Amino acid sequence: MNHSTDERIAGLEGKITNSFIELFKEAGEALPIRTWSDRFKLIGADAEDSMDGQGAWTITFEDTQAPYAHFLLHMNGEEPDEFSIDT
Repeated sequence: MNHSTDERIAGLEGKITNSFIELFKEAGEALPIRTWSDRFKLIGADAEDSMDGQGAWTITFEDTQAPYAHFLLHMNGEEPDEFSIDT
């Protein structure tokens, strides 16, 4: 990742944190964190072609707690679009 990507992700901290909290809530689990980096680490960000020109991309996180799952957050521009667990 480059400096620009790091800045972009830092600017999305609240949206990323809320996405994690909502994903865990949908699974019936509480997620007691202040920010996503309290429990997860960023392991990658991949840009994708976008039909609407807003710039789609996928951010990959790893849980620092067992079972150490990977989470994929698809972004459409600056908005979370889809969040999934990749175990």
